[in-house]
Amino acid sequence: MKPSTVCFIMMLLTGCGTNTVVETVHVDVPVPVPCVDSGDVPVVVPSASNELTIDSTPGDKIKAVLIERERLRQSDTEFRAIIQGCLL
Repeated sequence: MKPSTVCFIMMLLTGCGTNTVVETVHVDVPVPVPCVDSGDVPVVVPSASNELTIDSTPGDKIKAVLIERERLRQSDTEFRAIIQGCLL
């Protein structure tokens, strides 16, 4: 036999003679979870300007803008509360 073949067979036999140790390791992995239930998300604010017509007076338009501004402030407060709940 060739020396390289003998050396190869010896390496195979020594590999079979070693004991392998199996260990169980506990690893903490962060898993993303939603912080808000889908039922807690506020609905989209309806726009007050959708109620205006072409022949609306400037006073009606200003009133619609102010109403929409107030609605957006209220929904902004709700969204900020939800985000604060997620960050804590």
